[in-house]
Formats: sequence, C-alpha cells, structure tokens
Amino acid sequence: MKVVVTGANRGLGYELVKKFASEGHHVVACYFPKAPKDELDELAAGYNGLVTLVPMDVTSEKDVMLAAETVRNVFSQVDAVISNAGVLCDGDRTNDLLQMDLEDLRVSMDVNLVGPAMVIRYFTPFVKRSNDSVFITVTSEAGSIRNTGSGFPAYSISKAAANKLVAVFRSTVPDIRIFAVHPGRMNTVMGRTTAQIEAWESAEGLYGIVTGGHRDIPQDIWFIDYKGQPMEL
Repeated sequence: MKVVVTGANRGLGYELVKKFASEGHHVVACYFPKAPKDELDELAAGYNGLVTLVPMDVTSEKDVMLAAETVRNVFSQVDAVISNAGVLCDGDRTNDLLQMDLEDLRVSMDVNLVGPAMVIRYFTPFVKRSNDSVFITVTSEAGSIRNTGSGFPAYSISKAAANKLVAVFRSTVPDIRIFAVHPGRMNTVMGRTTAQIEAWESAEGLYGIVTGGHRDIPQDIWFIDYKGQPMEL
C-alpha cells in the first residue's frame, strides 16, 4: 500500500510510519518542520526508500499544497491518508471554559480543524477511488457532543468540529472509506495525563482498519475507536 501520515514527528504519527514501513508499505511521512525529527530521520534511513519525509505545517495552506504535490510526484495515487497532526495547548490542561485563553481556542481550531480540512481538500484528489481506500482523520472521544465534561475546552470544541468535518466529507466523497477515529488515551506528550495505552497499540489498531480489518463496520458508522468500535457522537 501507499500511505500518507501527517504529524509524523512523534507519538502516534511516528508509530504509524514505523508500523506501515515495517510491514513493507510505502509511506509519505509529513512532519512539522519546527519540531525535532531525529527519530523519524533514523526510522526513514532504516527502511531504505519505503519512507519519504515531507515537511508540512498543517496551518499553512502553502505547505499542505506542496506536500500534496510531492505525493502526486512520488506516488501518483495513494491507498490511504491518516490525518493525524493535532495539538493540545498547555493552558487547556488546567483552564475551564470561563478561564480559557481565547488564543488557545484559535490555535486548537487552526490545527485540529482547519488543518485537517486542508489535508482533505488537497490530498483527496490523489486517493484511489476504491472501497479498499481509506481516509482517516484522527479526532477524539473529547469531540463527542455527549461527552459533557468541562476539561480541555479548546481541544474538545475543536475535535467536535473535526468530527462534523468528517461527516460532511463523507457526504461529499462517497467512493472511499472515511472515518473519524478516537485513537485511545495514549502515553504521548499530548496524552500523558490521562494515558491508558501506548501509542504503538493505537497504531496497530489503525493499521488493521486501513489494511482491510473491521469490514463489518456498518456503512452509517463513521466515528470509531482504534479497535474499530463505534463511538458516541
């Protein structure tokens, strides 16, 4: 398979690149150019041409356009896109809605909503039109409207909006499998305070979804977790 992964510097993105490459798939690993990527460089070097590194800040339309052009030049078409880049602002860990720094909300919406929207816009033309092709946007259980907790307000609001983005995307492009996925509460820099699983476990689950697992998911179910189980909207 030919797969695109965004937010590949660390955490889930890194583990996804590692998993797909280790299974012999070709991966375009889109990384945030302002963050360290030493481990990703080492990973790419160890897989002898299976991993193509592409800089992409998902808040920059120019970056997303250029990355999409690279995909077209390298692969022509891809089988899967995993839009994984995201942010949880530090202030969001402690502030409630009334204390929230509005700049945290702006940043969260820019990265967690507008970024995935641009990835959808510019990468979808290169996804094969097939029932075997997959486009995953990593969202969160926090984006469920029924999740009425007051924690992580900017993050939760942006992920709820991202879930709606995926719903509209499904109505717009009917000929590929499209999911919003809660990746689990992972032991990463972002999820360290509520972790229940390791990032590699989530990557294993997403790998199964992309490569043909969970074919029994009903057509009207599109918000799922990394095990392919339905999530409450």
